[in-house]
Amino acid sequence: MHNWSFYQLRKFIEYKAKLRGVPVVKIDPRYTSQQCSRCGLLGERIKKIFKCHCGHVENADVNASFVISLRHQGIFQSPVDRDAGEGPLASPKRIEA
Repeated sequence: MHNWSFYQLRKFIEYKAKLRGVPVVKIDPRYTSQQCSRCGLLGERIKKIFKCHCGHVENADVNASFVISLRHQGIFQSPVDRDAGEGPLASPKRIEA
């Protein structure tokens, strides 16, 4: 089943950006709310709070926005892409505090 509202929003943003000559960059959204914007590893999201084993604590949405920005800059990879070379069953690693 498609989530047409997000599809429509994306198309609207792409259309408006093209009119103004602004590039649109697509970022893999997987794990953006669970990846730490400080160390890059997976932390824990509990409701609106993100906590990482490195000690970083922040509003989960703010943390995710920094992760998206860092991925766009090429500083972070998606954990899925990062761990892809570890075998067919590889998955992002959770670090226990």
